[in-house]
Amino acid sequence: MFSVFQELAAALQSSNPSAAQQAHSTLSSMTPAAAASSQSNSPFATKFQALGQALQSGNLQAAQQAFSNLQQDAIRGAGLGGHHHHHHGGG
Repeated sequence: MFSVFQELAAALQSSNPSAAQQAHSTLSSMTPAAAASSQSNSPFATKFQALGQALQSGNLQAAQQAFSNLQQDAIRGAGLGGHHHHHHGGG
């Protein structure tokens, strides 16, 4: 999966929208349906969709921004597991 991320990064850096769209659709098919679906509320899904929309509209700047956000999530594994929120309130 990360090789496709690198492909996508390279396509965005070289301003190659068709290659970027191809990498994005490859990622879509590799990503679990839940993570890529519009019903999912995970940050990963939201950013993944934003990236797709930016690519479709040909807005490479927005796509690069969405991609860097997405990459941070992917590296942390956010959106691929449960949400862990730990709040410790001190009196």
